[in-house]
Amino acid sequence: MEIKATHKTWLKKRAAQSHDLSDIEKKLVTRDTVYPVDSYEEVDGGHYLVKLGFESGSWYIWGEHWFLPWEDQDETIEPQYVFSADELKAIMPNAQDTDIATYLEPINRCLNDFDILTTKRAAAFVAQVAHESGSLRYKEEIADGSAYEGRQDLGNIFPGDGKRYKGRGLIQLTGRYNYRTAGKAMNLPLEDYPEQVVKDPVINAAVAGWYWQSRNISAAADEEDFERVTRLVNGGLNGYPDRVAYWERAKKVLNPAISQEIPSTWQEIDWHNPQAKVSCYFVVREVTLGDSRRIPSDDTIKANICQLAKELDQVREEWGSPIIVTSWYRPPAVNKAVGGVSNSQHISGKAADIKPAFGDIGKFQEWLDVHAWKSKALGYGAKKGFVHIDLRPTSLRWNY
Repeated sequence: MEIKATHKTWLKKRAAQSHDLSDIEKKLVTRDTVYPVDSYEEVDGGHYLVKLGFESGSWYIWGEHWFLPWEDQDETIEPQYVFSADELKAIMPNAQDTDIATYLEPINRCLNDFDILTTKRAAAFVAQVAHESGSLRYKEEIADGSAYEGRQDLGNIFPGDGKRYKGRGLIQLTGRYNYRTAGKAMNLPLEDYPEQVVKDPVINAAVAGWYWQSRNISAAADEEDFERVTRLVNGGLNGYPDRVAYWERAKKVLNPAISQEIPSTWQEIDWHNPQAKVSCYFVVREVTLGDSRRIPSDDTIKANICQLAKELDQVREEWGSPIIVTSWYRPPAVNKAVGGVSNSQHISGKAADIKPAFGDIGKFQEWLDVHAWKSKALGYGAKKGFVHIDLRPTSLRWNY
C-alpha cells in the first residue's frame, strides 16, 4: 500500500500545525512523492499516524494533502427512488400507463435534484403535480398563451412572447422571465428554446422542481400546511378538493408502514414489498432504493440489514427528526457500477449512507462521530452530501 503527496507538505513527529514544529520535528515533502505504508491509524484533527515502509519510521500526516488508498474516493451519491410505477398509479388512478412509464424516472430524479425526498415533501409535491398536469396528461397549457401577451410582470416585452412563453411543465412555467430564470438555474437555454420544456420529460419534471424549490414550498410541506402549499403553487385555492384527494392518496402510499407491526426477525419481512417495514422507521424501499436488483436473497445479508435498521432507529430517535438513506444494500454488480470498493460493507448489508432530512449535514456528521456512532466505523462524506456508517465495532474514520 502506498500514499502519494498531492500538495507540497510535511511529515511530522506530532499531530500539529507545521509552523508549531521545530525543524527536527518535521520533514518537507514535495508534491507527487510516494511512500510505502506498513500501517496507519487515524488521529485527531484530520491527521493520520503512518508507519512508512523500508524502516523509514512513523510520522503524522495531514490527510487532505495526500492520496490515501484506504479512503473510498470514488463512491458517489445514488439517486433514491421514492415512487414506483405502481405507487404513482395508486396516487393517480386515472393516469395513462404510458405517461406513468414516461415520467417515473423524471419525477424521481426531480425529487432527488431539488431536495424533495422526505415523505411530507414528496407527498405534497406529487399531489400538486398530479392536479396541475391532470394526472400527467397535460405537459403544456391548453390555451395558446395569447392571454399573456404584453404581460410585463411575466417579462413578456416583445411581440409574440405570450404564445412563445405559454405555460409548460408539470407545474407550468409561464412568461419569458421565468423561462430565463429557470434556464439559468438549470444551465439550460430555455429562453431561446422554450419548446424544450415540453419535448423532454426530464426538463418537464425539472421545471416543476425548480419552481417548488425557488418558492421554498418545502417549508410549507414540512409543516403539512397543504393550503399554503397550494397557494404557493396556484396563487389561490383553485381545485383544492382535487389536490387534497391526491395528497391523501400520496400520504397513504408513502406511509403504509405506520400501521404495520414492527418485524421481530428478518423472516417476517416481505422483501419484495417496498412498503414493508424493516424496523420502526425504515422500510424495504430505503434498503433497495426502489431497485429490484437490490432485493436481498441471502439470509445472512437480510439479518445484517435488520441489525443495521435497529441501529438506525436509535440514531433517528436520538437525532430527533427523519433520516434519509442515500445508499444501503448493494449486491456486488451494483456496488461496482456505482464505484464502491470491492470490500464495501454495503455488499453485506452492514453499511448505509445517510443524511438528515432537516438540519446541517456537517453538524449531523460531527454528532454521529462524537455520540451516536463513536464506537463503530464512520466515513466523512458530508461535503459530498452523505455520511457513511457501518456496523464494524471500531473507531475507524476516513474521508470521501
